[in-house]
Amino acid sequence: MNYIVHLPPIQLQNEFADFVAQVDKSQLAIQKSLEKLETLKQSLMQEYFG
Repeated sequence: MNYIVHLPPIQLQNEFADFVAQVDKSQLAIQKSLEKLETLKQSLMQEYFG
């Protein structure tokens, strides 16, 4: 059996790959910010209710 697979142009594939890479970087930055906020929250909870 022969199947025809249609692929988008390479330029569009590259643009999509760049977009996905940027989303991954943003996700990592947000995760790091959340971790810092959680640490700060724990520190403040300890300070005030300790």
